[in-house]
Amino acid sequence: MEAADLDIRVSTLEQADKRYSQKAKEIVLRRYCEYGDIKVRKVIYEDHSPKTFMPPEWTKLLII
Repeated sequence: MEAADLDIRVSTLEQADKRYSQKAKEIVLRRYCEYGDIKVRKVIYEDHSPKTFMPPEWTKLLII
């Protein structure tokens, strides 16, 4: 069985307004993993865009 860490972010208020909330994204990603027989190891929530720098929670994951 494969494993994955989920990186869930809403980088703009527009995304949040259009119902692309972090919770909605998590549900979709978990379903994808369930159907693909992929074990979810860790769920990371970010409010930062990766466009300009490494998001803090993602950086912590890479260091571990």
